[in-house]
Amino acid sequence: MEDDTELMFKSLRNYEISQKLGARKREVCSYIRFMSELIPTPDDAKLIADKGIIQGNLKHKHKLPGILRGLASRDNYNQNLRVVKLKISDYSPPIWKKYWHIISFGLILTLLQTVYTILPYYK
Repeated sequence: MEDDTELMFKSLRNYEISQKLGARKREVCSYIRFMSELIPTPDDAKLIADKGIIQGNLKHKHKLPGILRGLASRDNYNQNLRVVKLKISDYSPPIWKKYWHIISFGLILTLLQTVYTILPYYK
């Protein structure tokens, strides 16, 4: 992220739109939209910069989500980035799936306790 990043993205986006490629072939517009959803907050920008995914001047990291959000307002994904987004969703399962084993174990213990409580009554 440098001083001229916003200008560069605007220029690339406008050039791509001026080429009348159609919404499905707009790679730059699609990339900007994808990145705006990937980096919605300055904390996300910091995390991604710390991992080395984005590089540049660290003082501009807090501006990146706003820049991307402003540029990506009406752009659509192309098919390639839809696949990437689905793979990211598959990679990080919902939080309830992480705890499903614990919940299942607790339910089994509850069932066992109920059975052992009722069993002496019928003997």
